[in-house]
Order: sequence, then C-alpha cells, then structure tokens
Amino acid sequence: MNSKEERELAVRKSKTNLILDASIGVFARLGYHATRLEDIADAAGFSKTALYYYFKDKEEIFLNLCIREHERLLEEVRKNTATCSGFLYSLKVMIRTVLSVFGEHFPFLINVSNPGVGKSVIPADFHKYHEEIEKFRNFRIAMEKEMVDLVDKGKADGKISSSMESVEIAGHLEALIKGIFQRWYLKGSMGDIEEGVESIMSFISNGLGIKESVS
Repeated sequence: MNSKEERELAVRKSKTNLILDASIGVFARLGYHATRLEDIADAAGFSKTALYYYFKDKEEIFLNLCIREHERLLEEVRKNTATCSGFLYSLKVMIRTVLSVFGEHFPFLINVSNPGVGKSVIPADFHKYHEEIEKFRNFRIAMEKEMVDLVDKGKADGKISSSMESVEIAGHLEALIKGIFQRWYLKGSMGDIEEGVESIMSFISNGLGIKESVS
C-alpha cells in the first residue's frame, strides 16, 4: 500500500468512526427501528447521499457499531488484565472493565434492548450481512475465551476447587455480569459500577452461604 492509499484509508476510517459515534446517540434517542438513515447522516454532518459511500443502510451501521464496541471491549480487557496477578484481582478488573465499557453507552443499550414495539432489534434484519455477523460472533467467542482462560488460571492456582468444566463456570460468571445490566435496565438508569463489581465479587467469594446439605 502506497502513501496515497494509506492516507485515503485513514480518512475513510476516521469518517467511518465519526458516523458510528453519531449513530450511538441517534439509536439511543430514537430506538433502532425508528431511526432512519437520514437521522444518522444529520447527526454525523453528512448528506444522506454521502453516507451511502460508507454504509449501505442502518443495519450495516448498527452491526459495525456492535463490532467496534466489542473489539474495544476485548482490547480493554486484555490491556487491563495483562499485568494483574492472582485470579480474584484479575476477575475483579475484568468485571470492572466490562461494566465500564458498556456503561459508557448505557442509554444506547437500554433503547436497543427495549421490547416495546418499534424498539427491539430483530436478528432477521441482518441476515444479508454474513461477514459482519461472523466477525461479531468471533469477538464474542474471543471475549468468552478470556473468561474461560481466567477460570483455568484460577484452577491452576488452586483458587477454584469446583469440578465443573471451566466453560460452565465462565458462563455462570458472565451471567452475574449480565445480571447487573439487567438490574440497571429494569431500574431505567445506570447504577454505580463499583457497587456492581463488589456485589459480584462478594457473591463469588461467599456464595449463598448455605450450610445445610442438599439431598
């Protein structure tokens, strides 16, 4: 790639990110289905015609937004846990990172998850974007692997004595994180991140505190 091509690619990437940044606010304000391509174009400072140079429709914008944010999450998790020592501290940092990154765009998450008519996102809308869907799935898989690898580390360090498979334990840990978002969603506003982190860590360390045996 020559210098001219590199400059053109850099400009395209910059404008693409500008459009995606603008789309977050529009989706958060209007909801997924009510959002029109011209709404995103106006917010980004583009004409609708110019927007077509970067994206075919709002479905492609939405998918690329999801891909970008999951890629950012994966990068942040890897960066923040790279120098962590010990299972519990690494897990705490990972949980805080997930809540912080997704919490930055909580109004967006609230609106695209709203089950009301005209608000929820229908998977069928994206069937034509096979490559983007596959890329999104790969980031999800990579993020899940980070959690599984961390559980493996906990087992190796003797911090986890459970006989359950690492992937199953990781699934339970992910469910606890999703539970925080669910509480925020039902409340209609984002809660305190540190309180969420401490709540999860307390449950992981102490569990339900059940003393009697289960027959």
